Amino acid sequence: MKIWVITTVLIACMCNAPTVMAQKKYKIEEITVVNVGDGRLLFRDAKKEKSLNGEHRIIDGYHSAYLLAGFKDGFYDGTYQEYEYNKLRTEGTYKEGRKNGTFKEYSSYDGKLQTETNYADGKLDGMKKTYYSDGTVETEKEYKAGKEDGIDRRYDHDGKLVKDCNYKDGLPEGKQMRHITGTYDYIENSCYINGLAEGEYIQTYMDGAPRLKGYYKAGKKVARWIKFDELGDTLKIESYDNDELNGLSVTFGTKGQRLKEYNYRNDKKHGICKDLDYETGAVKREGEYENGKLNGKEKVLVVSNQFDFIETTTYLKGHRHGPYEAIYVKNGQLREKGEYKNDYKIGRWSRYDINGKLEKEWDE
Repeated sequence: MKIWVITTVLIACMCNAPTVMAQKKYKIEEITVVNVGDGRLLFRDAKKEKSLNGEHRIIDGYHSAYLLAGFKDGFYDGTYQEYEYNKLRTEGTYKEGRKNGTFKEYSSYDGKLQTETNYADGKLDGMKKTYYSDGTVETEKEYKAGKEDGIDRRYDHDGKLVKDCNYKDGLPEGKQMRHITGTYDYIENSCYINGLAEGEYIQTYMDGAPRLKGYYKAGKKVARWIKFDELGDTLKIESYDNDELNGLSVTFGTKGQRLKEYNYRNDKKHGICKDLDYETGAVKREGEYENGKLNGKEKVLVVSNQFDFIETTTYLKGHRHGPYEAIYVKNGQLREKGEYKNDYKIGRWSRYDINGKLEKEWDE
């Protein structure tokens, strides 16, 4: 009676057991792999010259690496598993040689899930996620037919959102937020329309104080842009038109003093440009520019271990061309005079001491 009961149970279990497919093993050198040109790989038995069909194990023999996969007419079809050091690294499903469904990648160290990606007909489609080693989400990004479409987010180890962007048909769309790390961490906020930056652009320090403010129109900088230090003091004011500097650009020191005053036209220096002393605010250098090149007079304060002087040089289209003179700061006396032509000194040159006495005179 006991034997009959045991036999009945065994028969029932055998009837309910899943069918195991015959699995053929191949070494990697026993098959040929052909890229058919549409992103798919064709696998053939090298000896029989026949396409693989059914479930097969393909062994690399290096690092205990192999894959288990279903094939149909030589293409991946059905379940796919990839192993390294006898540990599962990747798994997913194929349809007619193309990824289809969810693919998962696991850590070679502890076997934990690292990446989870969805495909349709070989293209990214749906959510893609990556994970930290503790299993919490690191990134999540949505795709549609191979293009970014939907959210693009990143989280830090504590679960705080540090990137929150949006895409449509592969292009940035709508509000975008990024946490930028560096010497000073800051938050970047912008807005996009059809892949181009549009409207107000703001960077803020982590305490919420502004770091940079400006505007975009159709992806190009426009209007006034202002940069601030971490204490809220203004560091720079610039004006843009069609992504090019236009008008006065001013750079400030940490005490609010002006350090540079440059004029621009079409992203090139144009007009008067000045460099100012950090402590006194006095002009250290002043030049006249035209289309990015010195054109006219340039005055430069030269600090000497004897007597400081200001030299004035005439420029023509970026080249020294015309009168030159140097004046002592202390008493306004002439220090040196001469003339340039195409960057070369020409004619009679003279040099004087602080009291106006001629020290040297020569011809170039």
